[in-house]
Amino acid sequence: MKMTKFHRYRKLYIAIITALVMLVAGAGVAYAVNNQSIVQGITDHTIYKAGRNVNITGIVNGDIYCAGQTIVIDARVNGDVLCAGQTVTINGSVSGNVRAAGQTVTLGAKVDNNVSLAGQDITVQNNAIVGRDASIAGQTVILEGTIERDIDVAANTVALNSSVGRNVSVNATNKLTLQENAAVQGNVSYTSPRTWEKNSGSQVVGTVSYHKAEVTRHNHAGWVIFWRVFCLVAVVVLAVILVALFPQLFRKWSAVAVENLGFVLLTGFIAMLAMPIIVIVLFSTLVGAPLGVLLLLLWLAAAIVSMPFAMYILGRQIVPQLHPVLIVLIGGLVLGIVELIPILGGLVAFLAYLLGTGTLLWNLKRSYQKPSYSAKS
Repeated sequence: MKMTKFHRYRKLYIAIITALVMLVAGAGVAYAVNNQSIVQGITDHTIYKAGRNVNITGIVNGDIYCAGQTIVIDARVNGDVLCAGQTVTINGSVSGNVRAAGQTVTLGAKVDNNVSLAGQDITVQNNAIVGRDASIAGQTVILEGTIERDIDVAANTVALNSSVGRNVSVNATNKLTLQENAAVQGNVSYTSPRTWEKNSGSQVVGTVSYHKAEVTRHNHAGWVIFWRVFCLVAVVVLAVILVALFPQLFRKWSAVAVENLGFVLLTGFIAMLAMPIIVIVLFSTLVGAPLGVLLLLLWLAAAIVSMPFAMYILGRQIVPQLHPVLIVLIGGLVLGIVELIPILGGLVAFLAYLLGTGTLLWNLKRSYQKPSYSAKS
């Protein structure tokens, strides 16, 4: 069955979003970061590491979340790996999934499940084995090693020298090259301004489908991806800053919101309906226009601030014991991934807006104290 365009690049969206969120984790909480972060031996829990240099070896019985300038993982990981940095190198073995991003990303590990990579220069080495699918977005992509199922790539230049168990899908803005060791057991579908360069030793068992891309045509889908990722990262950065400045406020207000969840959602829904009407009425009158401008700006500010509250509330339900900054990062990551799902994602984004706005208004109402106009003697 032919995949839809969204389904085709869904894992790329997830890779980019998760990677950028992890980059925020490394940059936005710099006050908690050490220059050197080393993990050795046997670790029986999930690892959270950030630093200029992150080096993890040994055995990790859990997931790895890391961000830094130079990251080297050469361990047996019985879980997932989600890391971002300037230079990311992953060797050893991973029983789960690998999600990584950076300027230079190198994969030489045996990965039992899926791999999602995003960056400028990406290399999958010839000793790498991916047990399921590989989804990659970058500028220059070199693929060697073994991919047991499908490959989805979006890049400027792609060099394929891998053994692929099923299908290959490539969107290359410059060119696609099949080198002599490339062996594709399924179909190859690629979009590029020019036809591929195929070495005589390469092999494609299935069909080959070429879609010519016009060089002058704008890639609207790429701009949509960029805009969605940009908005999410911008909101996460805002959330990190607000939570770092006001951790107790987020703890207190989110607890109140969870205790009064129905009323909070109703408050957000009523505000969503009432605010445009009030603003229009004020703008229709000359004397009310200045108040309408002020109310419109406050409404916009409330809409922006509502998402950090929704991210924090969601993250607190998942990992309540972590640092507040990590709570909001994880909440933002989960919310961003869920929003990629058609229909359900839109509904979740709508509920998140209502939750955040309702939390803000409900707590402001509770904190408001009626002013006293009586004159003191």
